[in-house]
Amino acid sequence: MTVKVSLMLSGSKRGLNRYCNFWRLISSHHISSLDPFFLSTTVNLKRHHSDDQIYVHYLTHVVSQLILDFTDVNDGEKEIMILWNCFILPVKPLSDRKMPELISKFSKENGETIVSKGLVKNFLLHLTNLHSFGLIKAQDLQRAMLYIYSLENKIVEAKLEGVPSDTVLNTTLA
Repeated sequence: MTVKVSLMLSGSKRGLNRYCNFWRLISSHHISSLDPFFLSTTVNLKRHHSDDQIYVHYLTHVVSQLILDFTDVNDGEKEIMILWNCFILPVKPLSDRKMPELISKFSKENGETIVSKGLVKNFLLHLTNLHSFGLIKAQDLQRAMLYIYSLENKIVEAKLEGVPSDTVLNTTLA
């Protein structure tokens, strides 16, 4: 503590840099194992940190069970909430400005499931809620729904031609 006070009160950048370097030395340990970081691991700290490990399978199960316990929403809304939360879970915390990218990625990864389970209107409701809270713009909503509607149209056209919908979805996403 004395070192901190004397270096901070000195006002010089050199003293502050020494304090910062000292703090980096004493705080460079893994949180869970208390093993010290070495130079090779401290370089990659921005990409991986022991506190960033998310137990996705466990959290997915817990989130799904909690959502299934809701009583004031229908089964389609529960399905969309489970799909969305399982999609968002492994994603590191991002700012709201990344939401359009996430919506686009979600619709491309889960579009097949949304269309095949008949959750298109529930997905639209989810996007409308995100729009009403100011997380996405109307253009982002339109873009995601156009993709979903195009998948839906391809399935309808395939049914009219007698082609199984599974083969249509697999060829459009490949």
